[in-house]
Amino acid sequence: MSEQDEAAAQEPAGQARDDRLTGEARAQEPAGEAGDDRLTEIAHGGLRGTMGAMAMTGMRSFTVSLGLVEEPPPRAILRQKSKGLFRVVPKRFRRAGQELFHCV
Repeated sequence: MSEQDEAAAQEPAGQARDDRLTGEARAQEPAGEAGDDRLTEIAHGGLRGTMGAMAMTGMRSFTVSLGLVEEPPPRAILRQKSKGLFRVVPKRFRRAGQELFHCV
């Protein structure tokens, strides 16, 4: 039995094992392996953020389509807070501007 298998067998049932390394353990690894783990974590975080943003946009579109919300929150915020600044943008570009301001 390997050391990893023995360590897993000693863990209490129902508790997940965290395979991420602490800063100290990461510093002791060869540079290539630590960098690969870091890039994987960054990519994973970016993917999760993208999926969350897509879900939020879908829910916003869904609630507006059902009539539960009269005006989407990004548009309402821009209308209330921009004080005419948003009206300077030509009408055909307002939707793109609204999404841009929402993301920033």
